[in-house]
Amino acid sequence: MAKKRFYKGFIYVAGVFSIVACGFLYSCTSKKGETYTIGQHTESEQYEEITSAGSSDTHAEETYIAETLKTIFVYVCGNVVNPGVYEAYEDSRVYELIDKAGGVTDNGCLEAVNLAEHVYDGQKLYIPDYEEYEDKGSISYQQENSDNRSSMVNINSADAEALMTLPGIGKSRAEAIIDYRNTNGFFTCIEDIMCVGGIKESAFSKIREYICVN
Repeated sequence: MAKKRFYKGFIYVAGVFSIVACGFLYSCTSKKGETYTIGQHTESEQYEEITSAGSSDTHAEETYIAETLKTIFVYVCGNVVNPGVYEAYEDSRVYELIDKAGGVTDNGCLEAVNLAEHVYDGQKLYIPDYEEYEDKGSISYQQENSDNRSSMVNINSADAEALMTLPGIGKSRAEAIIDYRNTNGFFTCIEDIMCVGGIKESAFSKIREYICVN
């Protein structure tokens, strides 16, 4: 009889132990699942944070460019897919404007232009076909695309009369430019003209498209 009660007690304890063990194993499995799920969520959040940070950096860079570089307009014509007037930033190059125009046509001759050259506001950028290029040569087309630049006023060599052709530059300002140049040497960039007394940013913005230093 005592032996029978012992077996019953043993079975009862074993049963309770089994239930507790199963509960413990289930709890561990659930925790592992939760950890895995949390881990996945964390990775997703990290990816979103990285993506968000990258977008913020890109936006900041675009904002910086927009705030520091002047917008210009260039007429791209000739043998390009979509001829027209295109907006760009002032430090853009010829190849970028050609890309904006959809690239050259099958007959478009890129050898006729300097793809690395900076474009400028009001420029007419003409892309000839191969037949035109063979007739005139690259020098002629590069000269044609640079005609407007040749009419710019070189502030390192212009006399008072030439300087006075610039918007807002009268006799006194022209003489001030020459005096500054004689005292301090040549201007290294067009922005240096703002070092001349009486020529600040507002005056410079009116003449920057018409001046050069070489």
